[in-house]
Amino acid sequence: LAEHKAANKTTFGGEETFKLYDTYGLPAEMTVELAEKENLSVDLARFEVAMEEQRQRAREGGGFTVPTLPPDLPVAPDSETEFTGYEADGSSRPANVLALIAGESSVERFAAGDQGAIILNQSPFYAAGGGQQGDSGRLVSASGAVFEVHDTQKSGGLFLHLGELKSGELNASETVEAGIDYD
Repeated sequence: LAEHKAANKTTFGGEETFKLYDTYGLPAEMTVELAEKENLSVDLARFEVAMEEQRQRAREGGGFTVPTLPPDLPVAPDSETEFTGYEADGSSRPANVLALIAGESSVERFAAGDQGAIILNQSPFYAAGGGQQGDSGRLVSASGAVFEVHDTQKSGGLFLHLGELKSGELNASETVEAGIDYD
């Protein structure tokens, strides 16, 4: 805002407003309020165009979709994953695997190359919501299986760690070390 004011601009850009929203979670309404205090208007029309472009990208891509919870899910549908991310200090945290989901079914095991979702009893991974992206990182079992988490989504109270098993085999009910990719 200071840069805009120093350059004698009267409008704060819609693209910049979108970046503040999409990257940092700052609601557009807050940007408008702050801009008005500096006697600037906000290009909300361009903000809406950027929002629609983002929605379109989300519909088209990613390769990973939030799976529908299967009817044979071995976890009660009203269960919740305990979010431990605010306690995280950058180190991995142990967590119990509650369920493995491949496609629309619960499975007992993932082998290297399998894609799907893992539900944990607790997780330091932030699930997507409120304009923020879900965390990525790794789940590593004691036997050395490595599951790359590409995204974290929420279904009800359960966190779905979406990704691919890069190496080894991972069984339902194993314990894993859950580590966020802080970069």
